[in-house]
Amino acid sequence: MKKRWIAGIALLLLIEANAQIIYRNIQELPPSPITQEGFKEISFPDSKISYCAIHQQNLMQYLFYKNKNMAAFNSPGPLKIGLCWWVSRFTYRAIMNTWLDKKVATKREKKIDESRFIKKITFDLTFVQKLPFNNLSEFYKKFENSIDRQLAKWQLRDTFSAFNRNIFYKTKPSFEIQNNHAMLAAKIIAEKKIAYVILKFPGEGGFFRRVGVTHSLLLFNYRMSLDKKCLIFDARDSNNRKGITLLSYCPNENRASFCQTSFESPPDLDDKKLQNCFSKEDIAFYVQRLREMGKSYKSYQKVCTDNSPLNHLE
Repeated sequence: MKKRWIAGIALLLLIEANAQIIYRNIQELPPSPITQEGFKEISFPDSKISYCAIHQQNLMQYLFYKNKNMAAFNSPGPLKIGLCWWVSRFTYRAIMNTWLDKKVATKREKKIDESRFIKKITFDLTFVQKLPFNNLSEFYKKFENSIDRQLAKWQLRDTFSAFNRNIFYKTKPSFEIQNNHAMLAAKIIAEKKIAYVILKFPGEGGFFRRVGVTHSLLLFNYRMSLDKKCLIFDARDSNNRKGITLLSYCPNENRASFCQTSFESPPDLDDKKLQNCFSKEDIAFYVQRLREMGKSYKSYQKVCTDNSPLNHLE
């Protein structure tokens, strides 16, 4: 009994020591890359010049705040488990690898090869496209059926490998594992890039409670909570059409939680709308798709550094 008591105290001291290390790491993170002034200046690119300028100045994160830039599809997919993983990845590529051609949009008459383009933006990470639309919402709406069919195929192609990868992620990971993923996400965002994460929730009953269920988010900003004890990420969630979702990680509790909001800019964390907003259940999150996201992120470089012909939908 005495040995167990001593072991318990030692474990608590170790957790506290680790938490203090994490607090120092969080405090040493660079300031948020997002500024309020940026929202007045940044709009979705409508030319090669503005596309290259936004990429070269690392300003793409601002575009993820606007609802009109985000895709949202209700289809459960062929496996009836939802398409959130693939909607998030498709949205990321649509924002990062396209710009709008509004002049062509006003006189668009020729038939567009929908399936070819949707397949390209889904599977060709280096494909940069200009769109004859006034905004991305118009593009998503017009091509909704084609996009939905392509996401369903994507799900069938990926599900076995993705399931094998995610089944081993725990709904309650160790302090070290969860902290490593939190700091990796913050590092990616500090470099003015986007982090793709998988959330893991406890399932309901038996096998599914042990294995858990998953969801995906795109993280693109962070800051400290008001009490300086938690790291708050701004995220895009395909299940939240009203605004951004907040993901909170508190190392002293080794827990994460999320809050769906209607904000399209970084909210004040003392806003009354956020009171009692964060989920009560514990969740875990894991950074994934580093190579895929990085390759897609760099796709602009060839277009913006040479005179390669551009693809377009006409």
